Amino acid sequence: MTHSLQNVVLADPHSNAVAEILVGFGFNCHRLRLDCDTQSVEVLRSSPDFSTHAGNPTGSGLPVMFPFPGRILGTELRWKNKTYPLPAGDGQGNAIHGFVLDRPWRVISQEPQRIVAEFEAGRDAPELLRQWPSDFRISADYELAKNRFQMVYRVSNPSRSLVAWESIRTFTYPWARWGTPKTARYDFRGRVLGNWNNSSRPAVNTACQTPRNS
Repeated sequence: MTHSLQNVVLADPHSNAVAEILVGFGFNCHRLRLDCDTQSVEVLRSSPDFSTHAGNPTGSGLPVMFPFPGRILGTELRWKNKTYPLPAGDGQGNAIHGFVLDRPWRVISQEPQRIVAEFEAGRDAPELLRQWPSDFRISADYELAKNRFQMVYRVSNPSRSLVAWESIRTFTYPWARWGTPKTARYDFRGRVLGNWNNSSRPAVNTACQTPRNS
């Protein structure tokens, strides 16, 4: 598919914090810089040219894996006695990481420090309705303020079908001030089986902070 990557930059006027998001490639926040004490820290691991050439959507930044993370064995999903064909994506004949991590999202609102976008299968990629038991809508709200980056995800079901979904958000970032690499890991996990509507799942608030010693 061919589309604009549309790289959006959020800047915090109260610090050196910066976030960059590729709206046209999975709404991936591929760069996050936060102030930690007397230095600025690049929080995320990304390819140097990711903002211009994208590349592997799972190898940089914060890929949104929805409506399923990881692999579904093979290229078929059975749900309520019906089979749905899935595209192979892992080089081994299995479906992997959902449908939204490399597709363009629609911007709902945009400000210098905040951007909200969404992806709805029936509207943005109708062919997905043949590959999944239900329509789905996911929105992401990213805000950078006072050296803090906030992500809020909202998931809703525009149809009347019953459907399962699962999503996992994980990222790791370095803490440079101790001289040896240290990381803090945050997970966002959500899982619903049944009819879900207008559910809000806040993911994580991230600011410069000192991790506890283990």
